[in-house]
Order: sequence, then structure tokens, then C-alpha cells
Amino acid sequence: MLQIIESENFTRSDESQVNLIGFLPNKVRINTNLHKGNLDKLYSRLRAQMFPETIYLPQSTAFPERDLKGISPRTVFDIQKNHAAYIHSKTLGDYVHKQIFGRRG
Repeated sequence: MLQIIESENFTRSDESQVNLIGFLPNKVRINTNLHKGNLDKLYSRLRAQMFPETIYLPQSTAFPERDLKGISPRTVFDIQKNHAAYIHSKTLGDYVHKQIFGRRG
């Protein structure tokens, strides 16, 4: 991934460089030793390229197939604001927004 970005940036002007915000762990089950161990290894080896440790997408943000009858919530827009999936997704969105638009003056 990093090599692709470097290669792409080689052909771009300084004003249009691709900037990596970070690698985002997803479908994380933080309460399992396997997932926690894998995350610890990622952060020990790639800390500078990773999102902050508190920002990841847990398994709870995986949405079921939308074509199933009676599925709840019906769309991602119907998720309650106190739902864990909403809270994690909002934290992620706020971080990404700040990284992209917070850098511009």
C-alpha cells in the first residue's frame, strides 16, 4: 500500500499529493485475545501509519444484507445515535473529516 502511494505521488505535483490518513482496523472483536493480539502487533510495527488506537470499526458496525425482509435498522440512516455502531462510525467520521479538512486553512 505504501509503495503504491509513493509511486502515485512520484507522478503528481506537490499540490496534488496523495496523503495516507492511516490504516483502519475493521470488523474488530476487541474482547477476543486473537484480535487484541493482532492489533497490538500492528501498532507496534506500524504505529505511524495506523489510525489512533481508539479508532477502529468493531464487528458491531457490520450491517446485515439490505434485501432481507423485516431487517432492522432498515438503512444506515435509521441507526439510533446511542447504538455502538453509530458511536464508533461517528468517531471515525469525525477523525477523517478533521484529517482532511482540518489541514486546510
